[in-house]
Amino acid sequence: MKRLFAGTVLCLMMAGAAVAEEPFFSGSFDEACKLAREKGKIVMVDFYTTWCGPCRMLDRHTWPDEKVRQWLADKTIPIKVDADRNRNLAARFHVRSYPTIVFLNPDGEEIGRTRGFQQPLAFITNADKVLEGSRMKTALQPVPKPAANPAQETPPAQAKDAPVVSANDAILERTNRARQLAASERYEEALSELLWCFDQGSREAGPFRLRLTVVLAEIAKLGRVYEPAAQAIRTRRDLRHRMLMASASESVPADQRMPMSDLVAMANELAALNAAMEEPQRNLAMFHHLGKQGTVGKELQQALFDDLLDFLLASRNYQDIVNCAGDINGRIDRKIQRCQQLTGSSAGVSDKSRDDLTHYLRQQVALEGGKFYEALLGVGRPEDARKLAERILEFDPAPSVYASFVSHAVKAQSFDAARELVDRAEHRLKETDLTLVRRAAASIPRS
Repeated sequence: MKRLFAGTVLCLMMAGAAVAEEPFFSGSFDEACKLAREKGKIVMVDFYTTWCGPCRMLDRHTWPDEKVRQWLADKTIPIKVDADRNRNLAARFHVRSYPTIVFLNPDGEEIGRTRGFQQPLAFITNADKVLEGSRMKTALQPVPKPAANPAQETPPAQAKDAPVVSANDAILERTNRARQLAASERYEEALSELLWCFDQGSREAGPFRLRLTVVLAEIAKLGRVYEPAAQAIRTRRDLRHRMLMASASESVPADQRMPMSDLVAMANELAALNAAMEEPQRNLAMFHHLGKQGTVGKELQQALFDDLLDFLLASRNYQDIVNCAGDINGRIDRKIQRCQQLTGSSAGVSDKSRDDLTHYLRQQVALEGGKFYEALLGVGRPEDARKLAERILEFDPAPSVYASFVSHAVKAQSFDAARELVDRAEHRLKETDLTLVRRAAASIPRS
């Protein structure tokens, strides 16, 4: 393990990662949030990997640009995070492609993101759009002091003939109201608004996502300064945990069990509540327990699998990944076929839009395939892992894909597989394309 760690450090040194270089803050994520709070700025996180070609293009062309540096200095505390070395943080923000640039308020709440390489002007334009369209626009401005009589700020009851607002609008309106109340230290009223949004909000697709993202993030944020908010999350989490465990039990007769759609919704809510409390280990424990509950439990595992994949990988639960993934080759083949179909289609789609989507889908093939490759190696199925790697490298023989798979093999401590990939790259890639692969190879311990 010490040799592996030393190799990883050497890999980063050789990669020239600009973690501590301008314009990026050299401290930790928590320190960046604290500094952003003190300076009234936002946090910008550049999630990258050492094997990612577009990430290095940002380092070479975008971050050194003077206008970009000035923009970052004026509005952000920017930091770089190697997603391979900090998988928990990458999983927390559901980062699944690189580079991903995430913009956060000082309390760690996401306000928007961009993906992929961007030229300097494009980055500034896209980042400004993120900030302009975000809820942070007002949050960064001074909050007006409350009126002498707090009741004066309470909105009047809606008139009978007032226009009906959508569930989305109602939740957003109450959430914004809660932010203002919290900023005025009227915490009890703020919590009441937020709990209405969470408890009474519709389970339709849009509002359901709002409840489990925006609303829940606001309750967790309030819980850092007002304990009853944190307790409210724990109470709802514990209730859903008891209900899910009882309803998903294999011993419950089919005619007495909740509908599967309700069980899936409850499992998603429970997973979101655990994440809001920053307790991913509870989600892993739930995932493992469900796997022992027969058909119903396995269906619920499948519903949670994609969201928990990065946590399972970070904790090296390789067998769970392989068991739950099912037909891994089939999953990857479907992604490859979709990408190939898009490449051959042009009707109604601009060249740029098609190229952008194709690039994204190709990246997803390599990212997801790399995770399953690592899991197969981790459970002692090197031949299946080799066939999967061959399939993906046949589809996308980019140097970044070779480097990514070498890194995954090292994480699974399958060093022979890593060396085999390096040898394959040496024989199949041009000398000028081997830089990324050799950097990744630097993390392989000497035999």
